[in-house]
Amino acid sequence: MMIAGISEPESIPYEIRAVAIQLYSAADRHEDAGDALVRVAVRLQQHWCSGAGDAAWQELLALCQQARETSPAFREAADALLACATQLEAAKDDWEKARTLAAQERAALPGPQVFSQAGVHAQRAASDARQAISRAAAILHSLADKADPSRVATTATLSAGDQLRGVAVGAWNAVREPVVQAAETSTVRLLVDPAGWAEEMRLIFTGARYAASDPDELVDLLGYAPGPAPPVGETAGGMLPDAILGPMTKGIVPAVRKSYEFADRLADLGEQVEQLERVGRQGPAPLLLPAGTGGPVVPAPGVVLPAGYPTQVRDLTAERRRHILAGDLPAPTGEPSKGGGHRPGLGKPGKSEFPPGWDDERIIKTVMQTARQPEEGKLDRGRYVTFTRVDGVLVKVVVKPDGSVVTGFPDSGPGVVRNPRARQSW
Repeated sequence: MMIAGISEPESIPYEIRAVAIQLYSAADRHEDAGDALVRVAVRLQQHWCSGAGDAAWQELLALCQQARETSPAFREAADALLACATQLEAAKDDWEKARTLAAQERAALPGPQVFSQAGVHAQRAASDARQAISRAAAILHSLADKADPSRVATTATLSAGDQLRGVAVGAWNAVREPVVQAAETSTVRLLVDPAGWAEEMRLIFTGARYAASDPDELVDLLGYAPGPAPPVGETAGGMLPDAILGPMTKGIVPAVRKSYEFADRLADLGEQVEQLERVGRQGPAPLLLPAGTGGPVVPAPGVVLPAGYPTQVRDLTAERRRHILAGDLPAPTGEPSKGGGHRPGLGKPGKSEFPPGWDDERIIKTVMQTARQPEEGKLDRGRYVTFTRVDGVLVKVVVKPDGSVVTGFPDSGPGVVRNPRARQSW
C-alpha cells in the first residue's frame, strides 16, 4: 500500500529481537567457556608440575581472559538491536495512523487528494523504519566483517529485509561453539589419553585452517554454493555454520576472531602433551577462585540441613548470574522480563535489592556462600531454600537437588531496598 506516494516500510522487529536474544546467549556462552577454562587451569595447576605444565596453565588462563572479553561486544550489539526493534515498532504504529488518516480523508474528500496529515505520518514512519533497519544492518555487518567483496556485492540484489535476515543468521551461526567446544575438553582425558586429546585439538585447528584457506571449495563440497537468493546474505554473514568445529576467518565477527584464536592456541597447547606425560604430580595449590565458583557444602557449625541437600554446589552459570543481578532477558515479543534483578539501584518492581555499595562480585560470592555454607535450610516444593546472614543482611538462596543455584536475593537487613510492585493498569 502507498500513502501520499510513500511505500509501506519494512517491519521486522520480531526478527531483530530474536537475533538480539541469540547474541545475548552467545555472550553467556563465552562467559561460561571462560569459567570452564578457569576450572581446567585450576585442576592442571593442582596436579602437574613442570615447565610444560606451567606453560599450559598460563595459556589456559590467557584463553579464559579472552573468552570473557568477547562477551561485552555481543551484549552491546544486542542492546543496540533491541533499540532498533523498538524504533521499528514505533514506525509501524505511525504507519497504521497514516493508514487510518488516509482512509478518513479519502472518505471525506472523494477523488484525488493530497493526504496532508496521513502523508506526515507516512513520511515519518518510512524514515524511522529505514533508519532502524540501516542501523541494525550496520551493527550486524560490523559483527560479520565480511571479507569477500564478490560475495558482498551480490547482496545488493536483495531487499534490506532479506539482507538483514541473511546476515543475522550467518553472523549468529558463525559465533557458535568453538570456545565451548574447547572449554569442555576433559582434563581427565588430557591426563589419561594425552595423544587422543592432542589429536582432537589438531583436528579443530586443521579444520579451521582448511576452511579459512579454501572457503570456495568447502562451500561447493557442502552444497552451499552462493547464488542471487537470500542465502547469499547468510553466506556473507557467517558461512558454513556446522562445517568445522571452529569458525573460519571468512565472514567471522570481529569479537569472535578471538574464538578462532582459541582453537589455534589450544592446538599449540596440545603439542605439549608429550611433555605433560613425563611431568610429576604435586598436591593441590591454593588458588583465588572467581566469584560464582561452586564446591563442597560445609554448613555452619550445629546446622542440620534437610535430607537430600546436595553435598556439592555447582558453578553458577552466566544465565543464573544475569538473573540474580540484572534479571531475565525480555521476551521476543518485547514484553519486559519479570524474573530476578537484585543489583543495587536497578529498581525492578516487586524485587528486593542488595545494599548500595555491594558490587556484582560481592553479591555473587555472598549467594554462593549462602548455598555452600548455609546457616539455615528447608525443603520447599522440591527445591532447597537456604539462609545466611552476611554483615547483617539476611540472604535467601534457592538450590536445586542437583546442586544448581536457581536464584539468590536479600530478604532483609540494613541497606536492603524492596521496590513496590507495579500497579495494574485497567
